Amino acid sequence: MAKSFSKASEVTSISIMMIVPGLVGYWIDQNIGSVLVFTLLGLVLGMGVAVRQLMLLVSGPVDVGRVSKADSDEDSQQS
Repeated sequence: MAKSFSKASEVTSISIMMIVPGLVGYWIDQNIGSVLVFTLLGLVLGMGVAVRQLMLLVSGPVDVGRVSKADSDEDSQQS
């Protein structure tokens, strides 16, 4: 159950990453009087960050510095 809550919180934070830059861009547009320039930039930035985070979430954890069993077996056969 803890893993489910963890994944749910990650998805929630990813959705926040998508929306907040667009809202900030909208706020900037309203304050300086531009026509949706910063809103669109914020939405594009937010979507890019969210897609990257979703890809990392789906790909799973990366074992940096660890040698997998398959790699160690190949190394022992070559020696």
